Amino acid sequence: MVILKLRKPSWSRSKKRKPSWTKSLLHAVNGLFFQLVNHGMSSHLVDEAREVWREFFQPMEIKQKYTNTSKIYEGYGSRLGIEKGAILDWSDYYFLNYLPSTLKDHNKWPSQPPLDVTEEYSNEIVRLGKVLLKVFSINLGLQDDYLQDAFGGNDIGACIFESEFLPKMSTTRLNTRTIISFNDFPSPG
Repeated sequence: MVILKLRKPSWSRSKKRKPSWTKSLLHAVNGLFFQLVNHGMSSHLVDEAREVWREFFQPMEIKQKYTNTSKIYEGYGSRLGIEKGAILDWSDYYFLNYLPSTLKDHNKWPSQPPLDVTEEYSNEIVRLGKVLLKVFSINLGLQDDYLQDAFGGNDIGACIFESEFLPKMSTTRLNTRTIISFNDFPSPG
């Protein structure tokens, strides 16, 4: 897995980009997965979000209140269309729409974990996503805001907290990931 060290000199136009950063970025994009370090997110916030979501995935009766349906994918489940009361046989997830704001529905957000922790974590993920789009744009030789604008500007779609709790693994762990779905967008030429 490629590790990208995010620090201002690596993406600022005021300094010459190091070939090693651009090479690492290309490897990360080609491999589709990368680990980002020096990203500026508070480790306390990341740990807090992980812990409160881990607690959410413990009691079945609380999760069942937010079960998604075959028509509404937002909510708790183990696969699209899970029915209330079904036995979950692999992994649980909770899918939230965060952006655009017209899709965000706090009625579908569980009261536990606390809304403020989820909201703060989501804000930080969106902020970091904007930084990454800027980094990618600059390193591709595009205008700073090219990719941000191509993916919807400030109304860019973001699904935050597709969280998985994997109870049948030999080491139980909570994974939190943000998935960006790339749609067609105009070429820079």
